[in-house]
Amino acid sequence: MIRLRATGAPPWLARARAAAGSRRLALLAAGVLVALTLVALAAPVLAPYPPTLRSGAPFAAPSAAHLLGTDDVGHDLLAELIYGGRVSLRVGVSAAWPRRCSAPPSGCSPATHEAGWTPC
Repeated sequence: MIRLRATGAPPWLARARAAAGSRRLALLAAGVLVALTLVALAAPVLAPYPPTLRSGAPFAAPSAAHLLGTDDVGHDLLAELIYGGRVSLRVGVSAAWPRRCSAPPSGCSPATHEAGWTPC
């Protein structure tokens, strides 16, 4: 049985905390998502090379210059990985944002779902 502490929090927040199960795990997952988002947004600063620059020999092994090595053309794999996060972030946001913007006007919101009325 899950016990809720009386913290003066709104009832919906208490239910959300109880539904989350382990808050430590939820915080860890949120932290990882935030870290990956920050790395993707800061790609020009963090990446050692531009993703399209031929910076080494093809199929070079990992070294101090190329932490993950290079691909078949000589592009740094770490730079491609970091810049690839930007593409993934853009695709995820562009897929989720239209639903986020259209749900409240159509009546599909957490409040209507919690009340048992789901028109979606």
